[in-house]
Amino acid sequence: MRCKFIAWAAVALIGAAPFAGARADVLFDNTAQAPMGSDPILDLGGGGAGPVAASFSTGAQGMDLSSISVVLQEVGGDSGTINVELFAGGITAPGGIGVSIGSIDAGSLATGFDSVSIALTSSVVLASNQRYWVELSSSDLSASDLTGWAYDGNSLGTGVPGEYTWNNYSPGGTSSLNEAAGSAYVMQVQAVPEPASLELLALGMIGLVVIRKRACVQA
Repeated sequence: MRCKFIAWAAVALIGAAPFAGARADVLFDNTAQAPMGSDPILDLGGGGAGPVAASFSTGAQGMDLSSISVVLQEVGGDSGTINVELFAGGITAPGGIGVSIGSIDAGSLATGFDSVSIALTSSVVLASNQRYWVELSSSDLSASDLTGWAYDGNSLGTGVPGEYTWNNYSPGGTSSLNEAAGSAYVMQVQAVPEPASLELLALGMIGLVVIRKRACVQA
């Protein structure tokens, strides 16, 4: 009876592994906070903030990035492309080489604050215990376009405390999201556990079944 119980428990865990992989984890989310303003994505001759970036971090498990949503503020109606890049590394500013993860058509934005989901151009694997940066930039927005990344004034939400924003305002620098008057850029980042870790779990359970079966036969 004990051997049958262990075998069925292992089968149940193996069968549940794919469903566990489908669960999306929220790594960063302050979209419930009301935007208080925005920083221009274009660097308007030193008067704009762009490029602008916000960080998020992973935990002890590697993840596959599934979606990123940002809240932008459209004040003009101009057209142009907003580039979305991901940087791995950097404590208080983006570090390493950026990888394109999509783009946003500024002409499609509604006037005012508008939430936009970025369609990933390819699969992106996030390493464990790593800080990443989402960066928005543009080279073809018109010189008068003030389309900006919205920010809140509370720095509250999932995975927000301890992270940073970065912009190119002169003289440039960073601002901690733990500040009392923090200005966290509004976004949501979701990811799912790496399939590899779930496959290892399944293989381990299969091995357990084999071992217990041999033990039961010998008994």
